[in-house]
Amino acid sequence: MDGAPRIALLTWGSHGDVVPFVALGQALRDAGYDVLLAAQPMHAGFVRGHGLAFEPVGSDLASARYQQLMDTLVDEPNPRKQMQMLLRDTLLPDLERQYRDSLRVVAGARLVVAHWMQLAALMAAEKAGVARVTVTLNPAGVACLERPGGAGLGRNIGRELADHLWGDAIARFRAGAGLPAIDSVAAYQYAGVLSLVAVSRHLLPAPLAGHQVTGFWPLREERGWTPPDGLRDFLDAGEAPLVISFGSMGGRADETRALLLEAIRLSGRRAVVQGGWARWNFGAGTPSLYHLDYAPHGYLFARAACVVHHGGAGTTAAALRAGVPSVVVWHLLDQPYWGNVLAQARLGPRPLQRLGLTAGALADAIGQALADDAYRARCAAMAALLAGEDGVAQALPAIEACVRAQRPPRHGAGMAA
Repeated sequence: MDGAPRIALLTWGSHGDVVPFVALGQALRDAGYDVLLAAQPMHAGFVRGHGLAFEPVGSDLASARYQQLMDTLVDEPNPRKQMQMLLRDTLLPDLERQYRDSLRVVAGARLVVAHWMQLAALMAAEKAGVARVTVTLNPAGVACLERPGGAGLGRNIGRELADHLWGDAIARFRAGAGLPAIDSVAAYQYAGVLSLVAVSRHLLPAPLAGHQVTGFWPLREERGWTPPDGLRDFLDAGEAPLVISFGSMGGRADETRALLLEAIRLSGRRAVVQGGWARWNFGAGTPSLYHLDYAPHGYLFARAACVVHHGGAGTTAAALRAGVPSVVVWHLLDQPYWGNVLAQARLGPRPLQRLGLTAGALADAIGQALADDAYRARCAAMAALLAGEDGVAQALPAIEACVRAQRPPRHGAGMAA
């Protein structure tokens, strides 16, 4: 858009880390801004398919290496150590490339809006002199928030974990990039002109001082997708099924496939299994099961009796919007946070850890979720609350105020090396 202020959106992670930025990008575009969304190259088709300009930042993780990493992470029971492994094996080795790519993306932007884990983008914005907004998709990452009890990363996760795991590496990188020293990585992540938390206030134990809680940022429409005839026929052929979706969790594919088949059998229910990034091969000849790689959560979850999922932020939000109980099987990192949030709100049974999970334990949890009508009543009430929120609409005026407060960039600004 000629003459329109450019807003650069930069995210990092799986599909669930990209969808909210696409929703925000569409709203900013419709409001008249020149929007550029940047993420790993594998997300190009999805972003462009939803009408936004895309630029690649950083490297994709090769399929074989991804499966190996997932196996390793799932085998580690401590989420703190999982985070350390993720940083060591993915983010930190790619930091230089992400930074170079981000410098290109932020050049000429009036404002940068970045995922809280996209530290390279935040530093590139600083180097280029562009104001930055931080977006947090999970309040477990906000330094001032204490986690709900149970499994997880403990208190003050943001400051404690970020400074311990990132501190030395980021200090060295900043020195090499000619950026000033910082006291705390966690404080730096939220030190921009605005910090947005794209989560519903109805799921937070207390207000977050210094952060604007907007509500979730769902994508209202998945372009270019229609349900396969086989899926429609399966859904129409009987009672509402279980829906099983582990998103980008692809570890131990053969073992997980066998476990799910047995848990489905023990539950006595029909099931739709969404493979996501997992390489599950269920074959044919199981009339009580329908397998597909992808379907929009909004379509699938609304037709479910309950959803068995990994506890990712986006998947959790989609299950809540659908008004159906969740059975969380957490694999790593922040997922136990969401499992505990749901359990404490009585929106699903106690979360299960993927490491050591048995088919019997999963079938028992499914049975609890389906047998207790109070779960479904509470989930329906929560869905009604979420339906009254519009997180993107809440974020938009705050971002626009940040844009108005910035001076237009000089010609050639932002090209620092």
